[in-house]
Amino acid sequence: LHKLSVSYLNDFSDNLLLYMWDQGVSTRKLKNAVKLLTSALPEKSEQIIEVREGIKEELIALCAPNLTQELINKRFQVRMSEILVPALFLYPPEAPIHTPTPILFQQTGSTRYRISHGKEIATPQVLVFSERYDNWWELRGVKAQHVRTSSDANAWIIDGNPSADEIVIVYKGEEYFYYGKLVSILTILLVTLYLGRRIVGSVTHHDKR
Repeated sequence: LHKLSVSYLNDFSDNLLLYMWDQGVSTRKLKNAVKLLTSALPEKSEQIIEVREGIKEELIALCAPNLTQELINKRFQVRMSEILVPALFLYPPEAPIHTPTPILFQQTGSTRYRISHGKEIATPQVLVFSERYDNWWELRGVKAQHVRTSSDANAWIIDGNPSADEIVIVYKGEEYFYYGKLVSILTILLVTLYLGRRIVGSVTHHDKR
């Protein structure tokens, strides 16, 4: 999945169209055509695009009777970004790369994924996690080597039997952020308590005098 974002200022045409084509190996097919709003204020158009198998690229074009390259450069900003949907797959070493086994998992936090029945995973295996590669992702509950795939995803070469029935993928950066925030809160509480005791002690000493 991809997201197409077009930011624009169209105060020059009431017939401005955004076209999109699927470009295959030898064929081109019109996918969509959207009429962009006419306004004196900046506007934004967003679309979710599903790229089908066999499509080499997505072609995008703007069309209007009085559209010029200068207007495109000054008043349009087009951005295409990939939408990553987390997925987990197992690749046995002896199997072809195109025959993965999907793995059922549960997302238990914004950056935490739990795989049940971990002990049933035969080794050796390669576990692929479709999020963008980051060495802060960690696989817990089994001995594994974290590597980067050719598609820039995370993968772990599992070469040991799972030590627990539950395997967990976590992002260590969020854990460190949580612990850092907890330490900051405790520090503020301790300083507040210390200052409060100093103030109370000072007032009590003043009253005695």
